Amino acid sequence: MFDSEIPFVTKYFQTRLKVYDQFDFSKCTTDELHDMASEASSLRKILFDYNEEGYTELSDSLNSEFDISNRLGNFLDEALPLLGGKSERELFCLYAEPVSLNILKQSHFKGGPEFELIEYLSHLDSLADQPPDISKCFENKNQMKLWLAKTNFVLSEMSEYLLWIIKRLQQRHDAVPVLMLRDTLLIYFGIMWARRQGVSINKPEPLLMSRKFVGAVTGSEDMYLHISGYIFHTLLHNNVLSDLTMFRDGFIKKTLSDKSIDSRFVKASRDYLSSLTLSAAPLIIESGIHGVFPLWLLALNNNKGDFLLYSTAPWLYPIYKDILFRQNYNGLRDIETIVIHEHLFQIKDYCNGKVIVEEARNPVVMNLALYELCLFKKLAMQKLRTLD
Repeated sequence: MFDSEIPFVTKYFQTRLKVYDQFDFSKCTTDELHDMASEASSLRKILFDYNEEGYTELSDSLNSEFDISNRLGNFLDEALPLLGGKSERELFCLYAEPVSLNILKQSHFKGGPEFELIEYLSHLDSLADQPPDISKCFENKNQMKLWLAKTNFVLSEMSEYLLWIIKRLQQRHDAVPVLMLRDTLLIYFGIMWARRQGVSINKPEPLLMSRKFVGAVTGSEDMYLHISGYIFHTLLHNNVLSDLTMFRDGFIKKTLSDKSIDSRFVKASRDYLSSLTLSAAPLIIESGIHGVFPLWLLALNNNKGDFLLYSTAPWLYPIYKDILFRQNYNGLRDIETIVIHEHLFQIKDYCNGKVIVEEARNPVVMNLALYELCLFKKLAMQKLRTLD
């Protein structure tokens, strides 16, 4: 993975940091300054997330060589007062105040009940009109107030994302929406609910493919890192600039020519893709960040289909600009880490074309997740009534 990622990201940061260090605050518009500050905030957040997710080699290397966090912080310290004096979180995050629940800092999957994925999704759908009592899920009333406020903000954003996707689908009757779970679970349900309201779009297909899927079929998540490296190889060695078609072609050509990709992963991916009911080319919908699995699936599908992302890293903004909902990485982790996406269930096994999931064995997690589901349905239905 890092054979290509470290050289590319290093070169990217070198170039961008020079721009930040030499930025003339007296010669820019407010909109230009806002965009620059948004990118700086996103870049700093990406380094933090790299570290949080265990990719410390990359984040430590960049920070030790370039002092990135401090240099971006210095730029933001000068920029934020010129943008009205709001904090970085107020300007660029979905919700200004971080909310942390101790119950979510540990895993609750061990020994949890197991289900076949499609059956489990149907079960969750049946609960979407039954909001649970969550008053006993919090340590105090203030924590509950903050969590409810943030949840409303994040799910309102997701309902906007849903509406954007549905409008695209209304123009693309030649496309079948394929939802990359878990992070687009609510979008999957939203499309199902839209169809029941008479919106003319194709039936969505859920697909639970993630690093844990790779681990389930190969015994290790290393193959995901291997394939994701081709994102950066393509950026480094192909003159793709802002051309999505060239970028896709470069990634797919490199991937399909690689005979070292684990044959078990290739077979499982092909089998899973062929198990979907695709009456037309797939429109793969994912949260972000680099689009590794959508590109991998398009490679296996002879480059037929398209994909959409909520957001991505700033270095991919120019290439992905036409398939992004937001050019702001900061909001991505907020939608990915809601309870129903991050903590309710995960893949347990993949066997004979069947995906088996395990559910969290904790009533607090269950109630918070179901509350999110019911609130999102309420917000989604309000948005669907605005469709022509």
